[in-house]
Amino acid sequence: MSCHLAVDENKFIMATKYENDELKTVKLIRNQITQNQFDSIIFKWYQNKSSEEIFNAINDVDIVLFGGMRISLKRATIEGSPLPEKLAMEVVKFVENECTIGKNNSISIQSMIAFLSHLKENSSRKTINNLYSFIGHNDIEIDEEGFVICYKVVKNNFLDVYTGKINNAPGVTVEMERGKVDDDDNQTCSYGLHAASLRYLIESGYGQTGDDWRLVKIRINPKDFVSVPRDYDGSKARVCRYKALEECSKSLLQKVFS
Repeated sequence: MSCHLAVDENKFIMATKYENDELKTVKLIRNQITQNQFDSIIFKWYQNKSSEEIFNAINDVDIVLFGGMRISLKRATIEGSPLPEKLAMEVVKFVENECTIGKNNSISIQSMIAFLSHLKENSSRKTINNLYSFIGHNDIEIDEEGFVICYKVVKNNFLDVYTGKINNAPGVTVEMERGKVDDDDNQTCSYGLHAASLRYLIESGYGQTGDDWRLVKIRINPKDFVSVPRDYDGSKARVCRYKALEECSKSLLQKVFS
């Protein structure tokens, strides 16, 4: 039996063991959630340089605590989770990886915990699942209070493009009754307040005719998302409430996504 170790003390520990004609591999990534277990194992390594002991120590790491939830890394589950299955799986992935959603959306632990707390208040279980995918597939931020940051293209006078009646000037809160927002994800264009990722605005070109438009950043409580339409890879959403934060440079819409 032999053990081999690969260590980056700031990122990961990976150990392999060949036993009974079988190669076994274990790995622990260092992030804000696993750092205590990770640092303890690194300390053991520097004490005695025993690859087999480190293999066993990594293999023994199972339960980590995250936002009051007990997450099993071995079973990739949340013990007694009240979350929908798809969302629970994504939360486990967030913990297992380097605190990212999707390809490279890095989010702080505090922001993620606050986001999940607000998300539990959303009355639609379907929207809870779809909102997480909306964030993971796009260039979406989550701020320190767990609110989702999106964008809107509006007219030069800050009124909305579609009706020309809704004021989106920075500092204004816009809202409508939740029951009046279409919650059917198959309806790509329908009733409701609209929010988008930069990716959607780049790919669709919505509202960007001539020079008579502005780009505004908006802030949305996760509980106020109603639906995530299926077109454009789920990169826009309908909500019942948001706050306009600030005008942004139009150059943000020149970014090219891979």
